[in-house]
Amino acid sequence: MKLLLLLACGPAPEAIATGISSDNPTVRQDMVVAAKLVDDPVVIEALIGALEDDSTVIRVSAIESLADLSAVEAVPAICERLDDDEEGVRRAAVDALGRLQDPGGTEALIEYLDEHRAGRVPLNALWALGNIGDPAALPILSRFREHEDPYVAYNADLALRAIGDAEFDAEEPLPEAPIEEPEVFEEPAVEEPPPKEAPVKRNIPFPG
Repeated sequence: MKLLLLLACGPAPEAIATGISSDNPTVRQDMVVAAKLVDDPVVIEALIGALEDDSTVIRVSAIESLADLSAVEAVPAICERLDDDEEGVRRAAVDALGRLQDPGGTEALIEYLDEHRAGRVPLNALWALGNIGDPAALPILSRFREHEDPYVAYNADLALRAIGDAEFDAEEPLPEAPIEEPEVFEEPAVEEPPPKEAPVKRNIPFPG
């Protein structure tokens, strides 16, 4: 309710920035979310500072608000969040870099992908590089296109096409997305019960 009233009154950028640095975590969270509607250098600077907040939720919200504001000046600070201890923050940072589409995030994303080469490959990082469209990402995306995991290979292929890989013919059809074959379970055969024997009729004499 407080947040709605604050937004309705049109908070000043200085008020938002002050709230983001509040000692109260609830106030900080509310102001970080409200900040996405206030495109001002003072607010953006405060959001960049919030990327160091102790709260995971606030760090994620700050990243999302910076992306909503198209704050490309925050790209270096968002790149640092790729090393965050929390997976949710790292994922939000990758998504934000893709949305901001600034080539300044390319190198950090390439390093991030390279670190995950042998493990679980973050598919959103492949998307982010494709969405940024920096040709510097072509070599690593080409390598991931040959990945043994069909989902990784498919998303790398999409990213290459988004950048405009010269190896692709413009009329070459897009490969089909990999589909997992559903397991087929056969119902066990049910043995039919043996037929019941017909009752034997007996003639029982009645006493005269």
